[in-house]
Amino acid sequence: MTVQADNQRQESPDLADQTCAACGSSNLRFVVNVPQVPAFCNVLLDNAEAAASVRRGDIQLVYCEGCSFLFNGAFDASVLAYSPDYANSLSCSPSFGSFLEETSERLVEKHVLNENTVLELGCGDGDFLTRLCTIGNNRGFGFDPSYFGPTTVDAGNGVTFKDRYYTGDDAVEADLVCSRHVLEHVEEPLEFMQLLAGAASKSRGKLYVEVPNATYMLEKPAIWDLIYEHPGYFTDRALVSVAEKARLSVSESSATFLDQFLYIDADASGSATESHKSKTTSLSRLDQLVSGFRDEVENSVKRWTNEVQRLAVDGKRVVTWGAGSKGVTFLNLVDSSSIEHIVDINPAKHGKFVPGTGQTVVGPEALVEYQPHLVLLMNGAYENEVKEMIRSLNVDATVKVVD
Repeated sequence: MTVQADNQRQESPDLADQTCAACGSSNLRFVVNVPQVPAFCNVLLDNAEAAASVRRGDIQLVYCEGCSFLFNGAFDASVLAYSPDYANSLSCSPSFGSFLEETSERLVEKHVLNENTVLELGCGDGDFLTRLCTIGNNRGFGFDPSYFGPTTVDAGNGVTFKDRYYTGDDAVEADLVCSRHVLEHVEEPLEFMQLLAGAASKSRGKLYVEVPNATYMLEKPAIWDLIYEHPGYFTDRALVSVAEKARLSVSESSATFLDQFLYIDADASGSATESHKSKTTSLSRLDQLVSGFRDEVENSVKRWTNEVQRLAVDGKRVVTWGAGSKGVTFLNLVDSSSIEHIVDINPAKHGKFVPGTGQTVVGPEALVEYQPHLVLLMNGAYENEVKEMIRSLNVDATVKVVD
């Protein structure tokens, strides 16, 4: 796969007709083109043939010089259709479970959520909402078209799930409205933020929003975070900007989960007297990071392609660990034909195949027989957890974090 980049605005034919969906600006810059990636990273396939024939799309990353929002100028929503087959939950990981627990406890304490009502838009498998309700004995309502499970759960004062999108007509008066890792999936982030603000304003007006951290993606750089499922990428400045444009008062913005995620606490009462943007990354710094990102993408893809090919020539058995967005993107961007397996601790993924490249997903126990020489770990947040698991299996393999 060839990654293409160019600074010249005229070489992106559709750019002149586009505006930023977060702020409406036409002051845009083309960053990098990553062609023909799988439309879904988080839908694994039943066989290698289906994996090879998945729908694909281009990522034409565009940067808004007005608000620092990044978006895919080639995004086509018709390529995607979310269903219960969509599985991006990380709750099987003890490390991620600890993060969810800490976040839940913080929100319950900060907003004094005791026997109150919590609403989550894009609740996924419902784990986070259930934790919030259990900790504070709260009542919960979760909406998500990909939700697959019981409609009610006996946690706290009861949790109700709807396998559909939330609308402004849903009569839920929530003391806290949450949305985690949803905003980056919508084409019109301002409209969605306004929907969140409207939901929050029905009661106490408190709102928590969490997204992948595009500031981290640019700084690291974390190029494997580029996926077709995300039409938008939020720097800290962009997230605050779109929230304030939706008339939300942002009280806090911060990176979390080893800086990989970004969150804001906001209020729909409109009581802010000054903008929170002064506490975020400056436009000049973001401009500098964006200017160097295309070279980072090209260099990383080239370096890892060469490394994987060298390992194959040396007869080394290599597996990747983490059959989520990062792992699927890595396997599709580099020449990964010599890699047979990707490891994941989620049993629901075992026996499935990676979209685009067709590697089989196996559980950690499969490494006992396969005995790889090298495990390429797609997310350093799980390094200690993975190393301990490999030691417990008596697998003599080196773990290397893919950067």
